[in-house]
Amino acid sequence: MLKKVAIGGVALLLLLSAAGFFWARSILATETVRTALAAQISAAIRQPVTIRSIDAGIYPRVTVNLRGVTIGEPARIEAETLRLGTAFSALLSRQIVHGSVRLDGARIELPLPPLGPLGTSSAQSGSGGWPVEIVSIDEVLLNNVEVVSGAARSAATSKPFHMEMA
Repeated sequence: MLKKVAIGGVALLLLLSAAGFFWARSILATETVRTALAAQISAAIRQPVTIRSIDAGIYPRVTVNLRGVTIGEPARIEAETLRLGTAFSALLSRQIVHGSVRLDGARIELPLPPLGPLGTSSAQSGSGGWPVEIVSIDEVLLNNVEVVSGAARSAATSKPFHMEMA
């Protein structure tokens, strides 16, 4: 009898995990969310932002994976992947608490374009504000990030500054 209850519990856990995965993908990994995120980030920093694709996962925490992110015109910041994660319980309250940010395969060209301050854009001061409030980010990971200065202006006469963080 105990063995049947344990097997049933494991099966229920697997079923709930699968349902959670498909729920996260159907809600978070949509074209609407991709364009809304690009518009919100663009409004916040006052620079054009494009996101090529979006994906979502739930293990070990709810994560949104943004691929092909570019900032600026012409693009001064390019990232292969930007992962944003938070606890599921916080997300139910429309908050990011103890969040994590992981930037993979990025190129940042200095000087950066002038970025607008957060909190002063007209998009945020609208009736509803942002759909999700960032309360805390506990972890920022940079993997294969290249910071370049001077290379775009005159590659023949100046030596570019190069820094990689892993």
